[in-house]
Amino acid sequence: TWTITAGAVVSVATALTGFWDWLRSTPRYTQAWRTANSHMAIMLTMTVVVIVDIVLRLEAYDAVVVPVAVMVLSLLVGAMVTLGGTYGGTLTYEYGFNVETATDSPVWHESERDLYHGERPASAD
Repeated sequence: TWTITAGAVVSVATALTGFWDWLRSTPRYTQAWRTANSHMAIMLTMTVVVIVDIVLRLEAYDAVVVPVAVMVLSLLVGAMVTLGGTYGGTLTYEYGFNVETATDSPVWHESERDLYHGERPASAD
């Protein structure tokens, strides 16, 4: 209970920096923007689930057996962290978004057509 509560508290700073990053540096209507929106939606939904989980944990703090609802919500949070983290990792490792990369990563650049995983831009010659 205290570990998940501490994680929720620490995640506030993470959410604020992520929101600032999304607001200031994510080019609108690109693949990176859509991926960032998916990441944000998953993580915000997970935050609501965590808050409900914490409330239920505190209500049943002295219970001898873990309530089924707490167990289900905890497992759901674990799945959502994995899914949301996958989207967040895609921004960094697939698109090179907001990180210094060795080569240009045009997947998230504004263009008429998005490039998808494995696609290369047409040569300019």
